[in-house]
Amino acid sequence: MTRAEKSKVLILLSAFLISGGLWVEPLEGRSTRADALIQVGIGALNDGFYDVAEKQFSLFLKDYSTHERVLDVVYLLGRTFFLQGKFKEAKAQFTRIVTSGKPFEQTDFAFFWNAVTATRLDDSDSARRYLVELIRRFPKFEWIDYAHYLLGLIELEKENLSSAESSLRAIAQLAKRKEVTHASAFWLGLLAYRRGDYATAAGYLRPLTEEAIPSLREREKEALFWLAETEVKRKRYKEAMLRYKSYAGRFKDDPLNVAALWRMSFCAYRLGDLKEAREILDAIHARFKNWKGSPYVHYLLSLLYLEQGDFSSS
Repeated sequence: MTRAEKSKVLILLSAFLISGGLWVEPLEGRSTRADALIQVGIGALNDGFYDVAEKQFSLFLKDYSTHERVLDVVYLLGRTFFLQGKFKEAKAQFTRIVTSGKPFEQTDFAFFWNAVTATRLDDSDSARRYLVELIRRFPKFEWIDYAHYLLGLIELEKENLSSAESSLRAIAQLAKRKEVTHASAFWLGLLAYRRGDYATAAGYLRPLTEEAIPSLREREKEALFWLAETEVKRKRYKEAMLRYKSYAGRFKDDPLNVAALWRMSFCAYRLGDLKEAREILDAIHARFKNWKGSPYVHYLLSLLYLEQGDFSSS
């Protein structure tokens, strides 16, 4: 998984985890200094004053190291560090919880955040280990679909394709959050495409182009392009032509727009519409002179010139 792909994963996670998923309920009816430190820290965390929260939680752990709520505060401090981008410090807090051997109500969340933090530190081995343990020990975890998804992407990065497919398929059976189900279907489609199972790939990708989810607009765009690719592989050039045309029309400023246009010309050529194929290729040649695929444009143009008897141009 590339750094760019990790960023997309974290954007997907943030829609739920960083907004509503991180709210902490304040304490009620407690007035000791220790509880006051926690209360102020929770309020600061919820309001986004992370430096204040960090100071309150750190002071609590310094002054009340044997308090019954130490692990609660360790967890809160870990989350505070995470939201500040202090990933090494966050990981140290979450690791303290999962290795403490003590009962803690949110041990499952500690495993999860430890894994997410590890991905931010480019430590995919640790992330994988925490996710595997989380899924094994806490199959009813509230965000188990996210856990399977992140594990699937890590397995993809490591080229463990069968394990990746197994993790991603588990998400459909859970049927918890549609955005996670759709995102996993995209990768399952690409896995099927990679092994040459184009009909299965199309089955995964097609629904993603038919139901728009705002948080997955980038996936919808990519799914449309790859769905068109599966149609070409299946020699369904008319269907591919329509999908490439849709892509080129909807995403005019996208870097893959020129690739979609080139494939449109190829489909038109295979369908026998030499006039349209040539018009598209001429437009590509005029607009994208420095495109790295230019040799393919010239090659197909030469074939068209020959078939149309235009020997001077070829």
